[in-house]
Amino acid sequence: MFPSAICHIERRKQIKNKFSLEEDEKLKSLVSAYGPNNWKQVSNFMPSRSSRQCKERWTTYLAIGINQTEWNPDEDLLLINVVSKLGTHWRAIKGFFQSRTETNIKNRWTVLMRKRRKLLLKSQQPHIENETSNCFEIIPDEIEECFNTNDFNNDMENCWI
Repeated sequence: MFPSAICHIERRKQIKNKFSLEEDEKLKSLVSAYGPNNWKQVSNFMPSRSSRQCKERWTTYLAIGINQTEWNPDEDLLLINVVSKLGTHWRAIKGFFQSRTETNIKNRWTVLMRKRRKLLLKSQQPHIENETSNCFEIIPDEIEECFNTNDFNNDMENCWI
């Protein structure tokens, strides 16, 4: 086997680990010391992380000014509205949300779609008792109304605010 093939195989065996709180704090400290553009230097002090991982963690979750608060119903409605017009072009959609990252927006969309699927499944099988909380309680009425329209995927005209 060629040496590059061995390195490739070894890299594939690496286990993906989430950043810990300690790593986040260390990353914040290192970015404060070395700046937000010196990722090679920053990653030298984080032995289990590459420069790319450090940069992505910083720019996606930890940078100053990123809004990591809970999504409110108005933001959810805006997201549904914008995705229905633009599709899932997260970079373009980001412009509608102050201080939200593309990843944050995409993750929220995934959550909303998961809730929608639960609502649809529950409405198709009303006789089955569900042990989880009522889906109608976890989605505001305006969003529930959008999800309950039969043509949600094709035409969101009924859901404009």
